[in-house]
Amino acid sequence: MEFDYTYWEPFSPAEVAQLFSDFPTSWCIAGGWGLDLFIGNISREHADIDLVVFRKDQHLLFDVLRGFEIFVVDPPGTLRPWSIVEYLSPPLYNIWVRTESQGPWKIQVMLQDQHKQEWLFRRDHSISGAVGDMIIQSENGIPLLHPIIQLLYKAKDIRRKDQHDFQKVLPYLQAEQKIWLREKIGQVYGQEHDWLPQLLVT
Repeated sequence: MEFDYTYWEPFSPAEVAQLFSDFPTSWCIAGGWGLDLFIGNISREHADIDLVVFRKDQHLLFDVLRGFEIFVVDPPGTLRPWSIVEYLSPPLYNIWVRTESQGPWKIQVMLQDQHKQEWLFRRDHSISGAVGDMIIQSENGIPLLHPIIQLLYKAKDIRRKDQHDFQKVLPYLQAEQKIWLREKIGQVYGQEHDWLPQLLVT
């Protein structure tokens, strides 16, 4: 099965919020859209839209996305159909969704791991935090992945859009958030990371 990985016509955040309005547990918008909603301003174009749900709730997606085509990404990056009979265990976490065969991709869903009441950073499970602190609300009530968690993911391989997102969010971060992000970036990606000097708190 051949796929065009670039063929995206993503739902808007408002459309996602409507679609997930009956989702019975936690979800949030992540990625660049999540950061733009955090600052309350659309700062750039967005080629896709990312969501996060907890791994334990993955099969609830089939109720919300009834009638959609749902695929999972096998590492390092091969799409295949996903059905409700398969439970996605690590390292699988990346789900792509479209409304019709050969149609554009509409949503990308990331599965979030947790241990008891702690969320776990996928690349280093020693980094964690309270589940209740992982999701915040935008001004219009859309749930968002906390920006410092999102920036920690974006810090891995910095693309132009990641640099843009970091610069736009940085003025909105509180001192303790900068300290946390600086510490965790250094832990995961090394002490020579380009963002660390800008996260110094004086």
